[in-house]
Amino acid sequence: MDRPTRTLVINGLWLEDAALARDDAFAQALSRGMERLATFLYARALDASAVADRKLRSAVQVSARHQPV
Repeated sequence: MDRPTRTLVINGLWLEDAALARDDAFAQALSRGMERLATFLYARALDASAVADRKLRSAVQVSARHQPV
């Protein structure tokens, strides 16, 4: 958490099972989980640029759009 900018920074994401990256239900669950974490931390933004998988990065970034300012 970068407190000065109120940005939750995801430094990386590694899956034990690579098949999860192709699972839509997993991507949605990950998005909801990150949204809940960001809300808990009062994050204004979320930086998932370090998430290598494009689909999962997109899912996490979408959750950030719903954060309160």
